[in-house]
Amino acid sequence: MARFLPAFRSASPSPTVNNGGEVASHSFVRLAFWRLRRTWGLLSLTALGLLAAVTILCTVPLYSALTLSLGLQDAFRSQPQSADIVVESNAEQLSASGLSHASALLDQEFRRLLGSYLSDANLSIATPLVPLVNADTQTISGSEVQLVTEPAANLTAHASLLAGRFPQATLPSSSTDILEIALSSQEASQLKARPGSTFIAQFAYVQIPTQRVVYNVTLRVVGVFSPHPDPSFWQGATFTTSPRGVSNGQQLGQQSTFLTTTESLLALFDRFGQQTHGLVLEEPFTLSWLYRIDPQKISIGDLRLLFTNIDQVESNIINNPGLNTPPLIEHLQVNLPSDALQKFYDQMSTLTIPLFSLVALVMGLVLFFVATITDLLIDRQSEAVAILRSRGASRLQVAGMFLVQALLLTLLALVGGPLLALGLALSLAHVLLPGNEQLLQLLLISQPLETLFSLSGYALAAALVGLLTMAITIGRATRSDVLALRREAARTSQIPLWQRLHLDVVAALLMIPGYGMALYLTNSQALDGHTRLILLTPLTLLGALLLILASLLLLLRLFPLILTAGARLAAARRGLAPLLALVQMARAPRQSLRMTLLLALAIACLLFTQVLLASQVQRSDDSSSFQVGADLSGRLTQPHTPRELATLTAAYRRLPGVLSASPGLATTLSGGGTQDVSIALRAVDAATFTQTAQWRRANSTVPLSTLMQSLVSAGRDAVMTHVVPAIVDANAARSLQLEPHKTFTLSSSDGQLSLAFLDVATVDAIPTIVSSSSPSGSPGDDVPDGGVLVDYGTYVRVLQNQFQQEFVAQEAPLNYVWLRTVDDGNQLAALRQQLSQTGALALSPLLDRRALRDQLLRAPLYLDLVGVLTIGASSALLLALFGSLTASWLSVRRRLTAFAVLRALGGSPGQLAATLAWEQLLIYAFALLLGIGFGALFSWLTVPALVFTATSGNAPAATSSGAFYVAQSMPPVQLAIPAWLPAIPVLLLVLFVLALALMTRTVSHPAVSYVLRVSED
Repeated sequence: MARFLPAFRSASPSPTVNNGGEVASHSFVRLAFWRLRRTWGLLSLTALGLLAAVTILCTVPLYSALTLSLGLQDAFRSQPQSADIVVESNAEQLSASGLSHASALLDQEFRRLLGSYLSDANLSIATPLVPLVNADTQTISGSEVQLVTEPAANLTAHASLLAGRFPQATLPSSSTDILEIALSSQEASQLKARPGSTFIAQFAYVQIPTQRVVYNVTLRVVGVFSPHPDPSFWQGATFTTSPRGVSNGQQLGQQSTFLTTTESLLALFDRFGQQTHGLVLEEPFTLSWLYRIDPQKISIGDLRLLFTNIDQVESNIINNPGLNTPPLIEHLQVNLPSDALQKFYDQMSTLTIPLFSLVALVMGLVLFFVATITDLLIDRQSEAVAILRSRGASRLQVAGMFLVQALLLTLLALVGGPLLALGLALSLAHVLLPGNEQLLQLLLISQPLETLFSLSGYALAAALVGLLTMAITIGRATRSDVLALRREAARTSQIPLWQRLHLDVVAALLMIPGYGMALYLTNSQALDGHTRLILLTPLTLLGALLLILASLLLLLRLFPLILTAGARLAAARRGLAPLLALVQMARAPRQSLRMTLLLALAIACLLFTQVLLASQVQRSDDSSSFQVGADLSGRLTQPHTPRELATLTAAYRRLPGVLSASPGLATTLSGGGTQDVSIALRAVDAATFTQTAQWRRANSTVPLSTLMQSLVSAGRDAVMTHVVPAIVDANAARSLQLEPHKTFTLSSSDGQLSLAFLDVATVDAIPTIVSSSSPSGSPGDDVPDGGVLVDYGTYVRVLQNQFQQEFVAQEAPLNYVWLRTVDDGNQLAALRQQLSQTGALALSPLLDRRALRDQLLRAPLYLDLVGVLTIGASSALLLALFGSLTASWLSVRRRLTAFAVLRALGGSPGQLAATLAWEQLLIYAFALLLGIGFGALFSWLTVPALVFTATSGNAPAATSSGAFYVAQSMPPVQLAIPAWLPAIPVLLLVLFVLALALMTRTVSHPAVSYVLRVSED
């Protein structure tokens, strides 16, 4: 036994002197490193498992932060004004020193709370409209001018110089009232001005009612420019010249906007203020301090703090007495960024609920695999532990030995995991997020220590779970001796704790209220779309997890009984191999059950993730088709009368790339008992709509051609009955409390139009109508309560039978068009450009199904989902492969003596291989059935709640927050099954052959005599 024990005398008493703890800890370390030399292979595998777990758990939040930060950058790019904070005030005097002090106070406040997020700020001044003076007669000419100033240093970055130069920061002369200006090209052409031209503007200082001082300022044109499109920087100035209007039959003159520099205007009027001795400007000037948030300095984790600090800045500025100094600064107000950024944050928070619920699910699954693998690998050393205990080693020494090893492995994973996660996140981002390398490096590598520190919580959680699992297993192993170990290996006698506590029954009982609440939220109309969306996903996931857990625990309870029944059936038939396999599995089912669960959960995870990904892709396709209704659609910029239907259809058909066109009407009517139910109406040409529209199964199981035919058939008697046949969506049916094939009345908002409609069919959703029969949660969301689809020809004929032609043309114009187009990229690009321009056929906004689908599939949240599922599915498969092969090897290693006895009694290697094959076949077949069953059940229960709908551009779902929340369930989510899922059995077959080869080699490799001698104790 010398090779099993290190050089220590176990029978000697433990030291009790003051250095006893040091001696004990020293023995722990010696034992740990002694076993490390003998089991370094298994410990290396354990280390790799822990390292993989920590790496995966750190990569998921890091990659999610990257994709969401890219989404934030897209929000800034789509609406640049969302990055602007403007401080405005009126000024009745201009003082260079006073404004310098005010600017310093503002800068101090902004830099203190928002300094890390801001780019350079600038002060601009806008004068009121002041009269221009005729240079020859020195009288008021009738024209007016407004001066807009910007800092001289910023002009070249926001405007293109066409002639001359930009105004300088200094006055041409300190003694004359001359101010350099620049004109836009439109103004220069309209006013026939060029560099060197001059205008005279009149500014007045007053002291009501006794004194008025007038200054004539000469405006000298020094350049012609073209402003870059940046409304927030130019404070809305258009730099155009337009007529003032007409009074008493005479033209009043023109209004113009000229550009000059803040520094020169401030210097000139500072001098005027010193000369007027307390007089104030007759019309106050507008002061604007523009502070821009730099999108490159913001990550998704900064957004909540940014909102808090912006609110704090607003409060501090308004309440600062140093910034309320009339007449220099008065009526101070802070214009915060547009609500686009807040809307993005709200939508991101809503959509990340299913995303991070999925992350938690992946984390739990990975930790389960890690715990199982750790238990397997420590179990490998349980025999050595029992022998050590039998030879006199104390329980504390054995436990300390393994705890030292566990701590070393945990520290290795804790240090290496975040570093590997950083590299894995970058690699994943380069594959899934191409074109953003510079931003990715800025977000991750610019502050590597801060990034790594942010992952410490995830790394620590994964490492502690692994350490806790090893500690529990060590505690169980140190209580065993050789006799107890062999008895348990031969026949399992211990009842697990969960079985004694009946946790399967508890999980089943907890599942019931979770599903009850989820069903209530799904079907109830009491909650608005936002609240329902927030609560539905966690409750659905919780109920599904409890159901799966209850099923698993029930399986664990029934698994030994199933094996025992199988052994009895095998005993009644010929063949030794299946009998031996079933008897061995029934006597000690722990190892086989462990392998079965590993493989089953891996298959279930793979099936679930692939169904979720396929359903998300299908959702993007369905959502883009639903929001557009065809390949292209949009509102006509110039509505047409009903009699122009054929002409308009032919005009669109003649456009290159258009296969079919269907003009129609898109409007909103009111219904219900008090006419307070908003119903969106789509009147389409039934003859062309069938060939043009994108009608998916998510909208209705009834084909569109059948629905259109029903409208046409029912519309033949519509003129006589004055009832318009209509297809009603489910929300309209609920809102109007309609019964099938019943009539209802809809009216216009002004009450002049009131028509009866007949419900000929009810569908789940009508394309382009984002409606909800539940509260939207915001009074400004303007989400209709339902939708109705009618035939345009029938609708117009019923109107013409009751109203005058002029009224019909006003109430039922052709204002919407659906187009079916070719798939050729060049023709589509030309067609999009033609439809986006002004003209009789222009559409605004132009909705493009293909472009919208591509944008949805490139949305950061979708890419986040792809990355998370890729990490989760790949980690589950790798850990299951690793765990199943390890469990197979350990199972054979523990039973080497039994197999050696069988060989000594005459069993051939072929019979042993057949026994192992039957054992593995049963495990893999059972795992395949359970994995497919659990995966399909979990997908059916949770995928509809996890799939989300992103928004883009001018699509109906992007018009308001309420429409966005409603769009998550319109049209209904459809499950999609990937075509390659039958490859799962092939993967299991490969794994089965590999495991069988490994087990057969392990059994046949050592000599029988060697195995029996080694275990002769």
